[in-house]
Order: sequence, then structure tokens, then C-alpha cells
Amino acid sequence: MMEAIDNAVPMPVLAAALFARFSSRQQNSPSMQMVSALRGQFGGHSIVRTP
Repeated sequence: MMEAIDNAVPMPVLAAALFARFSSRQQNSPSMQMVSALRGQFGGHSIVRTP
């Protein structure tokens, strides 16, 4: 928390980043599947499908 205050980062930004990290760990997260699909269109790496 002190690091956020020292760098003037709002706490909701850090909380949102943490929740996004938690949701990205889910195997079948629809929102992360959408992000992954869009990533290839914006110059990122392509989707790697796991069995």
C-alpha cells in the first residue's frame, strides 16, 4: 500500500490488476478467452490451445 502511495497509483487500479491476474488463472475464463483472441489481432502472439 505504501508503494502505491509513494508512486501516486490509485488503489482501485492495483485491485483491478490483481483481480485480472486471478481471473487469468482460471482454465475456462470467457473474458480471458476474449482477451486472448483479441491479442492476436493487435500484434501480440497467437492463441495456443491446450488439450
